[in-house]
Amino acid sequence: MPKKLFSKKKIKNSFWKISLNPKSFKFNELSPSCREVYQLSLHGKSHEEISQLLDISVNTVKKHKNNANHYMRARLKHVLSFLLYI
Repeated sequence: MPKKLFSKKKIKNSFWKISLNPKSFKFNELSPSCREVYQLSLHGKSHEEISQLLDISVNTVKKHKNNANHYMRARLKHVLSFLLYI
């Protein structure tokens, strides 16, 4: 019986190491202000708190988060497909 080149376990472990590594998402593609808003949001800050911290409007905070969410959705689309495959 031929030996498998890749086991499901090896593929799954390698995939998670790559896809869950923050550096692999290339946050650098986001503008610095968008990145900062998104990171503060991930740390649990509200729209109002972020707007006060960065001295920007709440609408600007919402716009930056929306842009970052679109970016993340596009980048993570392949993750969902892969997980459904496994």
